[in-house]
Amino acid sequence: MIGGLGYPVLSELVRRGRERVRGRMKGTPVSSRRLSITTRMTLKGTTFLVVSAMLLIALLEWRGFLAGMPLRTKWLNAFFSG
Repeated sequence: MIGGLGYPVLSELVRRGRERVRGRMKGTPVSSRRLSITTRMTLKGTTFLVVSAMLLIALLEWRGFLAGMPLRTKWLNAFFSG
């Protein structure tokens, strides 16, 4: 999944993470600048697709492939199958 986000999004997230870590180490306040529109749209779209795929697989396979599994295992299998 991380590779599917794309270089610009990963680059921005890594840069922001580094800024936060450096700010905390120095004791300076961290900038509250928003993420770019590209990064926000990519993260929201990816989240929507992953969650909707997980829910659809869980709904369709609840009494089929996932039937004999405990609840937590059902959801994990649905997540990784999507």
